[in-house]
Amino acid sequence: MFFRLINQLISPSAFWLIHSSSMLLLFVFCAHPSRSAIVDTTTFAGTVPFTCSLINGDQSVDMGYAPLGIFKPGFALLSGTSSVITASANGFARVSVQLDNVASASPDTMQMLVRAPQMRNQVVANPSESNNHTDTLDLEAPLQLKLELQATVVDQPDEYEIEATITCFQ
Repeated sequence: MFFRLINQLISPSAFWLIHSSSMLLLFVFCAHPSRSAIVDTTTFAGTVPFTCSLINGDQSVDMGYAPLGIFKPGFALLSGTSSVITASANGFARVSVQLDNVASASPDTMQMLVRAPQMRNQVVANPSESNNHTDTLDLEAPLQLKLELQATVVDQPDEYEIEATITCFQ
């Protein structure tokens, strides 16, 4: 009865405007989520781990022998060069090279030059007596390394074995 009375008193376009507005308000109030709704959130998380690789790192190098003669009487030089070792990581890394004498006979002195063939054989690390036979270099991109060892030893028959340990870390 009320809508008939209003329909007779106002124009049809105004009636539809009022009717549509009422329907819209009803929709807005009904569409609002109720306080008893359950909401779940699933979170996905992941971590990219640090990885570093040393390709061709396990080698056995035969050292050459040369007596030092008048330069250092009674001593000889044992020297050897490794094949290329490629170090790479998926981010900024540090590579350390440490020398250790593992035989009973100890060299008088030992020094290693770590060279980068792709950088015109530039020396990038130098583990020697002055740094406790350990040196570290930064690795920002894959790098080829060659290890050159020189050990001054007593010029008498004996067995020498020196290990170079390469460690990659963050």
